[in-house]
Amino acid sequence: MHPLILIAWTTLALQEYWYSGRSFVRSSLMYAYGFLFIAVSFALFWGQYYPLEVGCVMGWFFTALYAVFQVPQIIKNQKMQSVEGLSVWYVSMMGCASFADLGMAYWRLLPFPSVLNAIRGVLVYAIFLYQFNRFGRPTVK
Repeated sequence: MHPLILIAWTTLALQEYWYSGRSFVRSSLMYAYGFLFIAVSFALFWGQYYPLEVGCVMGWFFTALYAVFQVPQIIKNQKMQSVEGLSVWYVSMMGCASFADLGMAYWRLLPFPSVLNAIRGVLVYAIFLYQFNRFGRPTVK
């Protein structure tokens, strides 16, 4: 699931980079992806020698990232009292993936970070559904 989620994140980040004219956003994305590239390279190299340790550290690292990466969107929606620009289909796909992830985590007895990530995904999906219900669809003028 991690590679699929990483592809979704990369797509969203590249869209922001491409369509945003703000230099701060572009430089922040460059630094973030540079850091992630170095971290993944480090994990790939050391993972050959210490697979359990690197896997555990990366599991908790991604669990921490997943815990906070959608919080700015939730806060923005709440502050603006709007879900404009947020796709209900994208949110639903991520929600379905979270439910599937939760089922797989329990079925295959996956490690605790996998279970936490799935529960986080289901909770975030519930929050987005609440926001779509509360703020409604944006009106076209």
